[in-house]
Amino acid sequence: MNNKIVRQALTRIAEHEGISENEVLMEMQRAILEGYNNSPARQLWEDLFGIDTIPRPEEFIARMMYIVAK
Repeated sequence: MNNKIVRQALTRIAEHEGISENEVLMEMQRAILEGYNNSPARQLWEDLFGIDTIPRPEEFIARMMYIVAK
């Protein structure tokens, strides 16, 4: 995971939304938990992150960047 790129993404999101990076992380964590608990999407979730895995927001961003870059 390229931490510098993930940090830049968080900074850009925070600036775009007019909130702090910490608030971005908290909102992302809530959304990640909601996605994890969504039964219909469970197979896709497990394919992306592994069984019983709840990624940190930074890990989520890094994984999504990897998928988009493919």
